[in-house]
Amino acid sequence: MHPLLDLLVAQPALLADHALAYVELTAQEATEFSRQCQRRALLIACALCCATSAGVLAGVAWMLWYVSPLAQSSFPWPLVMAPLVPLAALGWCLMKLHAVAGETGFVKVREQLIADKALLSEVCRA
Repeated sequence: MHPLLDLLVAQPALLADHALAYVELTAQEATEFSRQCQRRALLIACALCCATSAGVLAGVAWMLWYVSPLAQSSFPWPLVMAPLVPLAALGWCLMKLHAVAGETGFVKVREQLIADKALLSEVCRA
C-alpha cells in the first residue's frame, strides 16, 4: 500500500490536524489581506480627496490672482501656498500607496502548499 495511505489509515487525526492548521493559517492570511485592502482603499480615497482639494484651491487661487489688483502688484505667496498643502498630502498618500502596492496576500499559505507538495513528492518517490 502507498505510504501516505498507510499514514492516513493508521493516524486519521493527523490529517484532521493538518487540515485544521491550514484553515487557521488561511484565516490569519485572509485577515491580513483584508487589512491590506482596507489600507489601500483608504489611501486611494485620501489621495483622491487631496487631488480634488488641490485642484479646487489652485483654481480659486488663480481666479483670485486674476481679479485682484493687489495680488498682481506683488507675488501672491498665500495663493501659491494654499494648493501646496493638499499637494504635499497627495504626495505622501501616493508614496505610502506605492509602498503597499507590492504586498501580496496569502504568502504563508503558498509557502506551506509548496512545502507539502515537496514532502508528498518525496513520499511518493520512496
